[in-house]
Amino acid sequence: MEETIGRFAKRVGTTPRTLRYYDQIDLLRPAHLNEKGQKVYTLKEWERYQQIQVCKHLGMSLEESKQVVNNPDLSPRSMLNLQKKLLIKKKNEIEEVLETIERTERLFETVEIGDKEVDDLFFILLDSFRKEQLQTKELKDHFSEEVIGTLFGEYETPAVRNAIDQEVLLFYKRMRQSMEQGQDPTASKVQEMVKSFYTLLPVDFSAELLSQDASFFDKHHGLFSVYFPKELGDYIHQSIVEYFDQRENDARGR
Repeated sequence: MEETIGRFAKRVGTTPRTLRYYDQIDLLRPAHLNEKGQKVYTLKEWERYQQIQVCKHLGMSLEESKQVVNNPDLSPRSMLNLQKKLLIKKKNEIEEVLETIERTERLFETVEIGDKEVDDLFFILLDSFRKEQLQTKELKDHFSEEVIGTLFGEYETPAVRNAIDQEVLLFYKRMRQSMEQGQDPTASKVQEMVKSFYTLLPVDFSAELLSQDASFFDKHHGLFSVYFPKELGDYIHQSIVEYFDQRENDARGR
């Protein structure tokens, strides 16, 4: 069997454009030319194309497929085991995304919030939940079960987590309202909101981390920085700095 690109494309049910792309990325590159100097596809290319389709069916990307078909030492059993691990990883990632979406939907259904506030707070919440998942993974990989239990306590139970999520959303909403009303970040009303926010959890999360391993917080500092629009982010930052400065001053005065 020797066929030019057009005939071979019809045989396998694809397009010449796709085959040219496969050739370009070295996924399916014909090794022979006909007397006119045209690349021709043989039984060898047909078999390789079928292997690529199997990889596609298993959910592999083109790059992953190339690694498989270009590796003569990779047995079918090894290929299946490898793809199973990749699919489990993707499944877990999809489940995490779905959990984030459902968690956000529950909040917007529970807490009274306007459309404009939803627009402003939507990405803040999604970023916060996304980073929380990454934080939990890094913490569990680094610290003992005893430390993790101290940090999270009952937080991982759905009812407690949902209650805290509601309070966090209300904190963002109220801080945004205070900013729009022109209240100073150091005002007593704003400071009370910050104090209430930091007493949501049974432990001072940052202090507990630092007492266990200061280098961990330095290494993963980006995981503990939540996205905020600049104006709101600056306002919340100023109010939190004032809160901790005042708390430190109070401790020194004792």
